[in-house]
Amino acid sequence: MSLITIIVTLVVAGVVLWAINTYIPMAAPIKKIINIVVVLVLVLWLLQAVGIIGSISNHIYKPAHRRRSFGSNQTVQRQHHSGLLGVRPKRHH
Repeated sequence: MSLITIIVTLVVAGVVLWAINTYIPMAAPIKKIINIVVVLVLVLWLLQAVGIIGSISNHIYKPAHRRRSFGSNQTVQRQHHSGLLGVRPKRHH
């Protein structure tokens, strides 16, 4: 991602946040929450844009048991279901 894109995005986000804080009447605690959320999202986006952290979507949209390689797909499903349900899967003889 280019430096110009990063700077423009940060400036636009800052202007939008300023406009919301200035022109939209709301309680101070709500403004504080909105400011914190916007800053956190921008920091995470910036860290991802410069490559300090990896893609956040990989961690959000892929379940943990699918990120690791346990061997066969059946082993993954058995470990996942037995962990969730607290019961052992039936063994086929």
